Amino acid sequence: ADFQCNGVIAWFVFLDGSVHGYEDWHWTNWLSSDGMTIYERNMDRPKKKLEIERLAGGYNPLRLAFRLDPYETGNRYCCKFVGAFKLDAFVGDEVPDTEYKKVMNEFSIGDREGNGKHFTDRSEFFKDDERYKAKIEVLNFSNESYVFLKRGNVNYVSELLDMGLGFNNVSLEIRNKLERFFKRV
Repeated sequence: ADFQCNGVIAWFVFLDGSVHGYEDWHWTNWLSSDGMTIYERNMDRPKKKLEIERLAGGYNPLRLAFRLDPYETGNRYCCKFVGAFKLDAFVGDEVPDTEYKKVMNEFSIGDREGNGKHFTDRSEFFKDDERYKAKIEVLNFSNESYVFLKRGNVNYVSELLDMGLGFNNVSLEIRNKLERFFKRV
């Protein structure tokens, strides 16, 4: 939000397939040979930590990807912008892995004081993806979840991906429906 791109995260990520993470949560990311897809696989079974992160903080579906150590010199403090990516598909079951598709090679942000003359609107991420623009009604929520979302003025699938949902039956239903909606068949 400080840079006029609310809901877009800077993602500093190793894209060479190496394993990274914490004591109880490990993942690997790699970039397709054409540079258009980032594959994210979570290595731990069960994927409890990933499930907790998604329920607490949302999916962070819009990402400006910066490849760490792009020249493979061992310098983890060097990075290179590889593009703007959006969550495109979930792969697998039970807290699935994720694929991100490149949507832009360039992305303009404002400055902290709001003086930026031009910045890219977040809608550019999903202008060609009707799933993000779909009304939440397509997910066929239970009445309890639907009322909860409408009270929070949530109307579109893209808004669901941004939400931290907490830990209750409603949040689990929302997560399950989202993951089925974006599942790669």
